[in-house]
Amino acid sequence: MLEDAGLGASLQHYGNLIEAEVARNWKLNPEWKLIAQMPFGGITAEPGPKEFQPIEERVFVFA
Repeated sequence: MLEDAGLGASLQHYGNLIEAEVARNWKLNPEWKLIAQMPFGGITAEPGPKEFQPIEERVFVFA
């Protein structure tokens, strides 16, 4: 729907690295968990290609 409206977005997932600071700055309920944010707005350029490490370096299987 955002694209249909001429907007772009970026879904960003978080660990707990900034959770306490965000809760403090915006006086949020400390029981809330920061999982992700999705800033959106006008599109100024097309996204560039993504680069990924080889799957063998990112996923580990322990049997």
